[in-house]
Amino acid sequence: MAADGAPLTEEDVRERVNLQHQNLADVRSLSLPGTYHEKITHLGNSLKHFINLKSLDLSRNALTVLEGLQHLTCLEKLNLYFNCISSLSEVFRLHSLMTLKDVDLRLNPVVKNESDYRLFVVHMLPNLRQLDNRPVRDSERKASLLHFTTDHAYELKNSSVIPKGTETGRCIQPRAEYINSMSRKCSVMDEDDESVLNLIAKCEWDLRNPLGVTGSTKRDPAVEFHNLSRTCKMEDNPGRCRKLETQFAALQKLKQENLSKEPHRATQVTKKVLYEATPIDHLLDLVDKYWNGYRSLHCNKAFLSQAEAVLSAIQKSVPTDQQKDSPLHQELNNLLLEKKVLQAQLSEQAEKYSAKINSLVSELDSTKKDMDVLRQHLDRLLEENAVLKAYHSKAEQNGQNAAQPKIIELQNQNQLLTNTNLNLEQRLQHFDKMQELTAMLQESHRTLVSTNQHLLQELDETHSRHKAEVEQLHWNYAQLKKITDTLPSS
Repeated sequence: MAADGAPLTEEDVRERVNLQHQNLADVRSLSLPGTYHEKITHLGNSLKHFINLKSLDLSRNALTVLEGLQHLTCLEKLNLYFNCISSLSEVFRLHSLMTLKDVDLRLNPVVKNESDYRLFVVHMLPNLRQLDNRPVRDSERKASLLHFTTDHAYELKNSSVIPKGTETGRCIQPRAEYINSMSRKCSVMDEDDESVLNLIAKCEWDLRNPLGVTGSTKRDPAVEFHNLSRTCKMEDNPGRCRKLETQFAALQKLKQENLSKEPHRATQVTKKVLYEATPIDHLLDLVDKYWNGYRSLHCNKAFLSQAEAVLSAIQKSVPTDQQKDSPLHQELNNLLLEKKVLQAQLSEQAEKYSAKINSLVSELDSTKKDMDVLRQHLDRLLEENAVLKAYHSKAEQNGQNAAQPKIIELQNQNQLLTNTNLNLEQRLQHFDKMQELTAMLQESHRTLVSTNQHLLQELDETHSRHKAEVEQLHWNYAQLKKITDTLPSS
């Protein structure tokens, strides 16, 4: 596998991991790290039947292509540490593995050679949670979406892996449908972020052009951002306004970076097309300049005077019926309709707020009254508490003065009782000793009685034996006498 560069086979996999199991679909984890003498250069179809594999370790091998991993549709963890993957086109082969959560491509040439490598992988795998032993942050997902919706998106050397609708031989621009589908797969964005990204994809904003220069006849994203800012301010939503301003500043910064990378092209485009501010833009600029919260523009004389001038200019610029069908007139009509709708909504909200405020005021008044009653009750309780404390201290003092002689007498009696108790304890101890001695004497007496009885019994037995022996001797003597009497005198 290392010497001749032959593809890895299923038999090689079985031999390397000593796998005796016949049904390869049951395997969940597989480890094939390279060694000093043996490294994998090509996977081939060796993993075709490991369809339910969830973890795969191919670290420290010599893989240059990732062909053969497309069958592992259930794969969640892939370790390609220290291999020879050198192009994003090979990394793009992982785009079908939508269940991948952990990928490690450290010490591969693609990590060093491709500046957009991490953003590309994060954009390609929406369910990725960890890349190169680092967690994937929400900010990286948003940056990848912003980055790959421009026309300087990812560049793939192999045209076979480029999404449909792109061109080869240059930096490609993914289709709006492809971008929207990728943005929908990333669930980390909220509603405002999705609206901004959809706006960029819809307008096909060229980030290499300066602000206000679109390079096409489609709507200017700067105007769209002004419209979004105006809408959120009229809806009294400062949080959304701040978010839009932050995103717009980030896009401005990205454009500045792109301009610094391609200054010659940017100057040419700037010379061709210059942004001409329309009265609507002036009006929106005034709103951005003077708006400072809910109904802050209603009493601002500077804003009202300048807004009247701008509106009069708009009216003068559309005097004829031929211009009534112009985009500006239509936009103005739309703005007026939106204004009426928003005013109706504001009036409804104002009525709701006034009703809520009235109810809250009445509740506050009743609460204040209750607080006053409770405060008076608390004052009375505090006064009673002070009187009771004084009475208690006097009672304690009088009780101590009256009970002092009794206490002395009780102490003397206690001392006498203590002495008596000690004497009784000593006597009790002496009595206990006497009882022990009595018990010992009784035990000794019982022992002596039993010994005496035993001795008497032995004496009776000895006496009976002696009596029997004496009778035997008398009988023997009588027999001997008879025998001697029968003997002759000689």
